[in-house]
Amino acid sequence: MQDWELARTLLETSTAALVVVKDGTEVTREEGKGVLPLLRVVSSVDPARLWQASLADRVIGKAAAFLAVKGGMTTVYSPVMSEPAVAVLEQHGVEVHYEVLVENIMGQRPGELCLMEQMVAEISEPGEAFRRLAEFFQNQGVKLSRGGAE
Repeated sequence: MQDWELARTLLETSTAALVVVKDGTEVTREEGKGVLPLLRVVSSVDPARLWQASLADRVIGKAAAFLAVKGGMTTVYSPVMSEPAVAVLEQHGVEVHYEVLVENIMGQRPGELCLMEQMVAEISEPGEAFRRLAEFFQNQGVKLSRGGAE
């Protein structure tokens, strides 16, 4: 079984928002909603543990795709992935797997893009997307560090 398949299986059999697997071993999993769990992982897990790992996440939009690239992940799986996410991932040489491809990740208001997608819509660099997302959450008083030793 490839790492992305193990990550997918672990995601499907848990309530986790995401699972990261490398070399046949679970690196981390995170609970929560939206892009915040992945932002926390990329912000606080040792980069060497994420480098060339596989990510399985419940929903991958452009914002999450940038974070996966910033984290150095080489394979991304999601049950739902957006077209802009696929474009970002493929542009950076990331292997992509999904069940359903959607045009965009939409927000709670009809016809409106998800706020995180709006924030990165005009961005083309993963580092810039990471900084913008991190700054947004920090300005909201959200801590990006995780509990425990990662």
